[in-house]
Amino acid sequence: MDYHLLIKDIPNATVTQYEDTFLITVANSQLAATVLERVMHHKACCWIGLQPQQKDDLPSIYAAYPLKLWLATVATQLANG
Repeated sequence: MDYHLLIKDIPNATVTQYEDTFLITVANSQLAATVLERVMHHKACCWIGLQPQQKDDLPSIYAAYPLKLWLATVATQLANG
């Protein structure tokens, strides 16, 4: 999967690739929703995050596709309290 299709016309999107999975971070939830629509359309394996407000913070996860990625993300967040 070429991630360029997922972030076309999305300003300041950053992409981190790990094997066949991507973490795409964007500036706000409206842009994240646009990326999520594209991810679902192309059936890409992807996490979508919101860029942190503070430089040293980690991005917050907005969504993940397919569902197994989202369930794993929620389980990890719950375990970390």
